[in-house]
Amino acid sequence: MQGIPRKGRSFVPSEANQFNPLVAPPSGSDALALTNSWAEYFAQSVDIPLSVITEPTLQMVHILLLKALYAQQVMRPNEAYLHLGYAVRAALALGINRAPVVNGYGSSLHHLKMTVWLTFAFERVTALLVGGPFCLRDEQIDAPYPQDQPLPRAEFPATVGVGDLSSQLAIDRNAFVRVLADIGKLADGILTRIYPLGTLSAAEQYLVESNMQELDARLLAMAAQLPDYLNILDEDSSVGEGWQEIQCLHLGLLYHTMRMLIHRSVVVFTTFFGSNCETQQHAPGVIRLQESIDISTRSARNIIRFAQESLGTRQPDTRSDRSLASYLVAACITLLYQVLDPATAIAYAKETFAVVEQAMHCLDNMNHLGPRTGKIVSSDILRIAKGGFFSLDREDPLDRSLINEFPWLEYVNIF
Repeated sequence: MQGIPRKGRSFVPSEANQFNPLVAPPSGSDALALTNSWAEYFAQSVDIPLSVITEPTLQMVHILLLKALYAQQVMRPNEAYLHLGYAVRAALALGINRAPVVNGYGSSLHHLKMTVWLTFAFERVTALLVGGPFCLRDEQIDAPYPQDQPLPRAEFPATVGVGDLSSQLAIDRNAFVRVLADIGKLADGILTRIYPLGTLSAAEQYLVESNMQELDARLLAMAAQLPDYLNILDEDSSVGEGWQEIQCLHLGLLYHTMRMLIHRSVVVFTTFFGSNCETQQHAPGVIRLQESIDISTRSARNIIRFAQESLGTRQPDTRSDRSLASYLVAACITLLYQVLDPATAIAYAKETFAVVEQAMHCLDNMNHLGPRTGKIVSSDILRIAKGGFFSLDREDPLDRSLINEFPWLEYVNIF
């Protein structure tokens, strides 16, 4: 492979035979640079003219979804949000959000259900993460969820008896889509009932805590109904097939991110005061401050654990999945909020920094991270950790036992 075509030179399909079709090498700096160039070339080559947008098709919805996924991979969330917005509107124009259009059986209708609910879920989650409005209200979509499809007869294992086929060979290929759709519906409640626009009245401040508890309970109920291969709450689950591990990884990251966001407002609230004790004195009486802090930090730790286990042993190919970086950065920032409390013990700070270091190793071991390398992202987070810790009013901020265990606290430049 000689490289990607230079700018200004036309590239026709016949030239594709001159290039190696392997555009996602597992390792190697030269190969990774070439992968990034090819990915950028393909993304820019898929141009969608206005004339096509005015006559939407199912294929256009799929293209917009792919462009949104690519934008997530290169850490451009706003670009992903725009593509998903177009995709939702195209789906609305096609009418595939309505039950009369997609109800029934058959592969074509099944694919329509898959398309509309994936588009709905991705747009909802992305809008929540970027803080933008949603394109589709819950009452505007009544398409049925895609149901599990039995394995084609050609895929039946020879060892299974005919009478056992219906009970043993149905696979939960669509459980992931269904729970994504449920999380998409939950995202609406998180954005509108926990992070509403404008200044909250005293009564609304009390209501936020009730909303947090309700949404948290809904999220826990979703996790309790997952099939075994998507059991994100079982830390000792056996390693599944590749596609199962990838689904489990992304569902686990998304689940714990949603739970972290449900309680994040309380964590941020603590930063307006000198300590958590002072925060509790100003919080509405119903706010269970420490409980929300514990849930947020536990979810952040689980995000890092999911990524570390997947990259290390369960599915090492996810090193090429750059979308994991955003989850890891959010988890690290959430953990570091608690280090800002002057009452934080050195032992707790050590424990927190150790978990953050695990996230840094994950970032450093990823093959590529969009516009910047993992090392730069890692250094930014370490600077935040050092700056936050050393800004506190401590009698001995340069605790030698802490610096001996984490030398970067002394050598990372925070300016």
